Amino acid sequence: MSAYDTMILGDTPKVFLPLDGRIHNQSALPHIVSQVKPAAAAPLQTTDMPNGDAAFVFPGILGQYIEIADSNYLSSYSGRLSVEFWVRPDVYSYAHSEPVTSNGQRIDSGYVYIMGKGDVPNAFEYAFRHYSIDTPTESPARPNRMSCYAWDTTGGLGTGSFWQPVIGTTDFLPRKWHHVVGIIEARTGAQAVDPTNYPMGWVEMWVDGTQRDKTSMTQFNTTVTPGPAPFRIGTRNGTSAFQGAIGKVAIYSRALSPADITEHYTAMIA
Repeated sequence: MSAYDTMILGDTPKVFLPLDGRIHNQSALPHIVSQVKPAAAAPLQTTDMPNGDAAFVFPGILGQYIEIADSNYLSSYSGRLSVEFWVRPDVYSYAHSEPVTSNGQRIDSGYVYIMGKGDVPNAFEYAFRHYSIDTPTESPARPNRMSCYAWDTTGGLGTGSFWQPVIGTTDFLPRKWHHVVGIIEARTGAQAVDPTNYPMGWVEMWVDGTQRDKTSMTQFNTTVTPGPAPFRIGTRNGTSAFQGAIGKVAIYSRALSPADITEHYTAMIA
């Protein structure tokens, strides 16, 4: 176990998946059932992270991903949730982006799901997207944007926060590692943290140690409810395929503090 892993476990995540050749939960909580899909697929290869630890490489093949069976530890039963991971997109454009319906026709959206918990029917919660450089269904365009979304159980329009890299700079380059944290604060009423500005809570996005966005759940009056969908890595519900590397997935039943996030980001790149 590396020094980075020891530090993460010291911050008591409910789930910690190093994805360094192991797909099983490494936290002190009961075993989380994980498996590579499809079962007959070739084993996922690994690559090096900035600190030298290994991480799984997802080949961008539709239907190949890691699936973790539903568990209370994967949802915001406390009304708050942080999902943290390292990601290395390997392409500007994805071969298998999420299909959407436009003017009665099924077309490619231009984005894939990096990971998430949500499925039909009525089991949507949260997910992380990465957009190709071309986003034909979006106006204005969202070239290589990275987003964190939260949904009502029925799906549809979700509350999202995002990081929009500046194209043509080193903000985003294929095979460059990024540290990502999504925070979902869903407490309302008397339990609301900031009832004046965020009466329904918020979705918050951090990338590479910096807060990039924070969006009120009132954007679409989103109410996040735990559901039975599995948590999947490399896709959300199997209809898109992320191409690149993912490692150190940690899920917390609290909001990581700015100090936590800075410490975790710095420890990997130091």
